[in-house]
Amino acid sequence: MKIVIVDDNLSMRMVLKSLFESQGHEVVADFNDGSGLLECIRQKAPDLACLDYNLPGMNGLELLEMLQTTSPNVDVVMVTASNDPELNGRAANAGAAGFLHKPFTQVEILEELKQIEAARRVHFKASFKPDIADLPATAPTKHTAVIVDDSGTVRLLLQGILEGMGITVLQMAGNGAEGVTAAK
Repeated sequence: MKIVIVDDNLSMRMVLKSLFESQGHEVVADFNDGSGLLECIRQKAPDLACLDYNLPGMNGLELLEMLQTTSPNVDVVMVTASNDPELNGRAANAGAAGFLHKPFTQVEILEELKQIEAARRVHFKASFKPDIADLPATAPTKHTAVIVDDSGTVRLLLQGILEGMGITVLQMAGNGAEGVTAAK
């Protein structure tokens, strides 16, 4: 995967870069704050952004929300030392594919990457469907679904599985309240 890292701690950026590259990923850029991130994403088209929450200027959650609007195909792993108990849920609702609390282990970050890669593969396979014009006129759409999960990675994984089974995913939601609204 092509990865961009945003963390105000140089040591953390260096450790993440070394770890990602040792696993065969390409770190296309790293930043100490959010300035330049959107331009980098436009130019280098990374698959994943690893965002620290506590950044100078704009925080990681604000950056995540901007990325979901401008570049929804970029998965985001939020990383934080914050002890805000609601931050994980807010990040999931904003579209984070993963969430890690500092300090985290090498195994934890690699497991997050594996889950995101698996979800991307399933989603990528599901996106290669025949054009509706190529389907027989008698092939009705029988089933629809709304996916509700607090993990963006799980939502993508479920979407790929369901669409691969011929089920149309109407909407996805990050929590129960949004799920009820989507189902209505």
